[in-house]
Amino acid sequence: MIKGTDIFRLGLMVVLLAFVLSYNFHQLWLVYDLFLMVLLVKLFFEGVFSKVKNIRLLLLGLLGMIVVSVVGIGRNHLIGWLSFWDTFKHLILIIAVDYYVVVRDREVQQKLISQLMAISSVLFALQFVFVFIQHLQGRHVDDVAGTFGDGSSHSIAYFSLFLMVYAMASRWAIWKIAALAVLCSVMNYWSENIGFFLILLLIIYYYTSVYRQVRVVMWAAALLTIFFFVFGGQMGDEFDEYQRRIQGFFSYNTFVLSDDLSSDRSTLTAYAFYEGGVWGKGAGYFSEIYSQAGFGVSKLYNNQINISEVSHLIAEYGVVGAVAGFFIYILIFVDVSKIWKRSEWIVAGFLLLTFLYNRILMDERIIFFTALSVMLIRIDQRKYFEQKKTVE
Repeated sequence: MIKGTDIFRLGLMVVLLAFVLSYNFHQLWLVYDLFLMVLLVKLFFEGVFSKVKNIRLLLLGLLGMIVVSVVGIGRNHLIGWLSFWDTFKHLILIIAVDYYVVVRDREVQQKLISQLMAISSVLFALQFVFVFIQHLQGRHVDDVAGTFGDGSSHSIAYFSLFLMVYAMASRWAIWKIAALAVLCSVMNYWSENIGFFLILLLIIYYYTSVYRQVRVVMWAAALLTIFFFVFGGQMGDEFDEYQRRIQGFFSYNTFVLSDDLSSDRSTLTAYAFYEGGVWGKGAGYFSEIYSQAGFGVSKLYNNQINISEVSHLIAEYGVVGAVAGFFIYILIFVDVSKIWKRSEWIVAGFLLLTFLYNRILMDERIIFFTALSVMLIRIDQRKYFEQKKTVE
């Protein structure tokens, strides 16, 4: 009989390759859905779900959203069920990562992580070359995304953050971490990924808080200073674009319903609330997934209403559903990462950033690399606190 860990390891590698190398052939992502379905059956028969903390609360929340947003407001349409699956299927991955990797012995962990990082290292080198070429070609920044495909520059950010977490969790020498940070920063500068720098600072804060590595802060500050000193003078209009994006993220903009509705996140979030209100228009109403389009897509003033996970959830599930969906993922992520006493606050802050800025649940690649990053952090935490307890 094939072991669950073998299925998980093989599936993880296949999904990683599918996500990174699919370019614009997104149908290849169905490999991920198939992988999750296999895991769902395997986890169920191994009795894993019954061991998940807060499982009753999670199931109650999911059931409530099905009743209200899929069956009720969504009128039990196929697009509603597909959208619900697409939004919450990632819970299976997070639980599986914890069960098949984190709670296993060191040999299983090391084997999987070694294979994962060997493939990821080659893929990173490939991305750097492709991103550099695409930048020189003058492509739109959203399309400077290596082999991830057009409009996927954000995937470069989360792939880079995954590698940065690995470097820190593996206790690389400071100069190696610094070198990787420079390469990642340059690549994300070319792709104009503001979120990368914000989340990288959060990760650095985490490691300095847990391990008291003041040197990391000093290196990070020095590198950021050098980076902006070298590249800042070349940014010109690009710096203005960064500033505009940041202002659009934090400021509130009123809007007038028209075909030229602004695409700033604050404006689109307000528009999502206008459309969804308290209870939403129903799961899948504004979604385009699995070759299916929701009934409200053609009626939108701006089809980027799903620009972030917050706007997506508010438009389809309403404010109530958006809050419920956020806390469902908070509960499961905190459950698999809570070793250090302040982990839950860092995880919550990280998720809040991704929910506000990216389509973390609608874009499988983001949640995939996020789950792997949390896996590495938790393994590292266990090692660190076990060693600390032994010393004491």
